[in-house]
Amino acid sequence: MARKERSETEVNLSGLKRAFTTLDKEAPELQGAFVNYLNTLLTDTALDVPTKELIIIGIAVAKGCRPCLELHISKGLAAGCTREEIIEAGYCGVCMGGGPAFTYMQYVLKALDELAE
Repeated sequence: MARKERSETEVNLSGLKRAFTTLDKEAPELQGAFVNYLNTLLTDTALDVPTKELIIIGIAVAKGCRPCLELHISKGLAAGCTREEIIEAGYCGVCMGGGPAFTYMQYVLKALDELAE
């Protein structure tokens, strides 16, 4: 059986993971603080994890951060977010970021398509 070629989104997520690993070694105190913050934030508290992932996706669209989109769409899907919820969260970002933010919706759709395979 032929091995499935990795999608662009999967390649990008792999690069982000490598950066996290490298920074764990090269800047352990700073990276550790950042990772600890993320791990603390992304737990069920007043807002559950899927809701937080959707908020982050909307912000990532508004700020124009493709790596953030790919990472948090992946995490959102794993947390149970639906395609429809992720697209709507993306449009919340468009509301705050206007036309330039809308251009990042292509990456929302691309990541959803590639991660759903």
